Amino acid sequence: MLGPSTGQLHQIRVDDGLFFSACVLHDLGLVAAHNGLDGSRTCFAEEGGRAAHAYALQHQQTPERCDRLADAISLHLNVRVGLRQGGIRVVIDVAGDSPPYR
Repeated sequence: MLGPSTGQLHQIRVDDGLFFSACVLHDLGLVAAHNGLDGSRTCFAEEGGRAAHAYALQHQQTPERCDRLADAISLHLNVRVGLRQGGIRVVIDVAGDSPPYR
């Protein structure tokens, strides 16, 4: 509830389905099945983003939605995420007690 409400407060359009999916899958990179699969990745959030992208593609989501989901998950540990990176990522970041955005 906090994420979408924060989005409304800042007049950021939120895709509720994508927001929900990102919230549910945001720690997917911590699961043994996905953690450390790609030796080039150093952060579980990045691995989780890749795993969520693959999962969403398997469930007939468009490549653009899969990219947005992966970006939101990969960026969820960042202290600040700018508006240029999209509404869902900003709402997730603001919901994580980060400073307001302009």
